[in-house]
Amino acid sequence: MQDYEVINNLLNVGIASSKVESIKLPNKIIRGNIHLIIFGEPGIGKSTILSEISKIVKSSIMRKFTSANLLGAVDKNTGIFIPPITWDSKNNVLMIDEFNPSTNNYKEDVLETLLTLMEFAEIKKSVGYRCNDYNKKDGDLYCKVKNGKIEMKTRFSFFCTSMRHPSALSSVYSKALKSRCIILHLKKTIEELKHEIYYDSYSFKYKKIKVDKKNFVMKKKDIDYITNYIQNTQFKIGTSFYTRTVGDFCRIFCILKKHDNDIYDYILRSRTE
Repeated sequence: MQDYEVINNLLNVGIASSKVESIKLPNKIIRGNIHLIIFGEPGIGKSTILSEISKIVKSSIMRKFTSANLLGAVDKNTGIFIPPITWDSKNNVLMIDEFNPSTNNYKEDVLETLLTLMEFAEIKKSVGYRCNDYNKKDGDLYCKVKNGKIEMKTRFSFFCTSMRHPSALSSVYSKALKSRCIILHLKKTIEELKHEIYYDSYSFKYKKIKVDKKNFVMKKKDIDYITNYIQNTQFKIGTSFYTRTVGDFCRIFCILKKHDNDIYDYILRSRTE
């Protein structure tokens, strides 16, 4: 299987994961959402893929964000609460185009907030200005403002594109972001780019994956398969990636309802490059 086929499958799995609430392992419950970084050179089609996904999931693409975008803000003049993108993207995909967390455009507290919400999407925040009450619910999710406090529980899959190789992301927060995401290295030859102009054969192909459950329970035999596969593979990942790789394989298995060794190998290889 060519890499672009695996990438296409992972994009579809990632979209489907936005509907998963949780996955239960023997000793803990992990998030169901899969987070992706689409990396590649300029002109390779990263933004085009994100644009196509945006149309499918009906979610807008951000170019940059602030703490207010992530946690919500208040109009100083009217007191009206402006919901955060993390709430607007609930049970969906939150997308950032050309995201470079190593630049000075992103302060450490903003990146720390994003990392927290990607893993445990619950927040409490005091509002510094007069703010009108706000109360929205969606199943077990909520976003409410009362007595000058914002409380939110949300859930989303995070997709971003980047021209910088993940290995070049050197800050502590950048490394933490990389560990939370599956890296999709988009590479195309001149012939593939030429073929794409005429036939569109190497672009993203959406295939809806039906998620018939919101909460999954992993069986021991499938966890054993995953841990043994990682241990016995030719790709030797470090301890910093081990737990998150097991988690990502569990998420993929729950969505596909099968073990996909091509996808597993791709992820393992990307985490040892």
